[in-house]
Amino acid sequence: FWGQSLKQQYENLERIFELRIGIKEGRSFNFALELVKEKIDEGNPVVIGPLDMFYLEYRPEFFQIVHAFPHFALAVGYNDLEGEIFLHDCDLPGVQSLSYENLRLAWQRDEPGYIRRNAVITFSVTGKPLPLEVLVKRGLLLKAEQMLNPPFRNRGLPGMRKLAQEFSKWGEL
Repeated sequence: FWGQSLKQQYENLERIFELRIGIKEGRSFNFALELVKEKIDEGNPVVIGPLDMFYLEYRPEFFQIVHAFPHFALAVGYNDLEGEIFLHDCDLPGVQSLSYENLRLAWQRDEPGYIRRNAVITFSVTGKPLPLEVLVKRGLLLKAEQMLNPPFRNRGLPGMRKLAQEFSKWGEL
């Protein structure tokens, strides 16, 4: 559990992994697609979403059957002549192909309070990769700090203490 929201999760990952993460969201489909292609041309795959799996033609268990939202995938290539983007999807082997038209449909919905439509999430490494033990320690220390000193009193350890005090009075309500 890395944060209360997607953006908080990315902020935490930046601190732990020494990454720079950029999020462009809520722009037009054409702007977002051009940004994806630009980053891929620079040699940097990007995360795209939120996607509605109803429009992912390479997912037959969802395609035009079930709206499953939000979903994210890693864009790694494209073919303008065929009008398709190439993706790595979390639980599928290899590279998947998605038509630009179905990408437009899948990518058109906001997820209120989470992330807006046509989001392009870029990553860049600021230093050399750190050993797994260092990353785990950083992650656990960051989560401990956030639990002990949360930004709001109803979260983390103060929130748990407040709930514990109120819990004993629930029978009186």
